[in-house]
Amino acid sequence: MQRAEDKHVKEVVLVSACLLGLPTRHDGADRRREEVVRMSARCLLVPFCPEQAGGLPTPRDAAEITTGDGRDVLDGSARVVSMAG
Repeated sequence: MQRAEDKHVKEVVLVSACLLGLPTRHDGADRRREEVVRMSARCLLVPFCPEQAGGLPTPRDAAEITTGDGRDVLDGSARVVSMAG
């Protein structure tokens, strides 16, 4: 936990790895966004790919949430479906 006297400590921000330029997208590409990369001047950016963390390979079939958002997937009211079904 950051203390008030630790002003040199940067805020830690979890960022989608593909937005930082890592080739983690379903097609093995990235979605680098310079505005996200520039955040590293003020934050400690931690790259994270939820698909890879969940055990999916790269490359992989494209997939999307059918209804709702990530919270809905976690509570079981929505599903993630690949293009292959």
